[in-house]
Amino acid sequence: MPLAFKPIIDGVGYVEIPDSGGHSSVYVVGSPRDALIVDAYTAGIAPDIASALEAAGVRPGAVRAIVVTHGHQDHFGGAGVLSRWSGAPVWASLSAALQAEDPWGYFAAPNSWSANASVADWDAFRAGAGEGGLRVERILREGDVIEHAGMRLDVLLLPGHDRGELGLWERSRRLIFTGDLIQGGMDASKNWLGLFTDPASQRRSLQRVAALRPEWNFKGHRRARSGEEVGADIASALGRLDAIERALLESLREKSPQGVPALTRAAFRGVLGMEVAEPANYATVSVLSFLLDMARRGLVLRTAEHEWIPVRK
Repeated sequence: MPLAFKPIIDGVGYVEIPDSGGHSSVYVVGSPRDALIVDAYTAGIAPDIASALEAAGVRPGAVRAIVVTHGHQDHFGGAGVLSRWSGAPVWASLSAALQAEDPWGYFAAPNSWSANASVADWDAFRAGAGEGGLRVERILREGDVIEHAGMRLDVLLLPGHDRGELGLWERSRRLIFTGDLIQGGMDASKNWLGLFTDPASQRRSLQRVAALRPEWNFKGHRRARSGEEVGADIASALGRLDAIERALLESLREKSPQGVPALTRAAFRGVLGMEVAEPANYATVSVLSFLLDMARRGLVLRTAEHEWIPVRK
């Protein structure tokens, strides 16, 4: 499908990829003659992304690197195709590199947000993640710096949505690329609870970005935010964390013990006001991560039957 390349501000543009509820973004930092690509969407769409980049003047050999913000297939899946097209290396955090280089291991892990119970699940996952063979040439770590096109991009590790989520912070212009850090922001889908692997880290990462007071936040999905919208978007994402925890505690105080599926349905009711008969895998992974965090803080307990009860004080 033809995709459009759109400029945002001087030195930052993106390939717009329509998807459910809005669009996803593959960013170009710098210029067509000296490009740093941030994220790569999925393997199946990557040839169309390359065509859109070429139409915008980006040529193979003019791409310095492809930076993957985190290890989900809608961010690393197209990196192999774009790397082969451009000749550019792939850079990612250690966690994302492990997930991207070993997609089967990631898919099969108990905490994978993708459903992993059938051949059809694997086929769907592989369609996004690609056939394997991706090699991450540089591991990006907290405190690393990428000097590119007159910009200094500080690497920040921002775990919570995914363990290896990273951000790129350009201090002089107050620009930040945050991948999928914003879960439950101002433009979240009305049926999307949010994907969290560690709510406590998610809260700290959101607060860290808020403290930087970015002028622009370039997100993996939905439109970039600028000015006062950035803080409002982060505040909305922090509010989603509070709302999920509150819904879980209220449900457990009304009835306990309960298992993760029932509590996931309670979270959908309490946060989004909707009934979900069979919650998606991502949502049960998220709710379990909340329950484990709440247990560490002494708010809930898991029974021998792997159900949950509140701690009454």
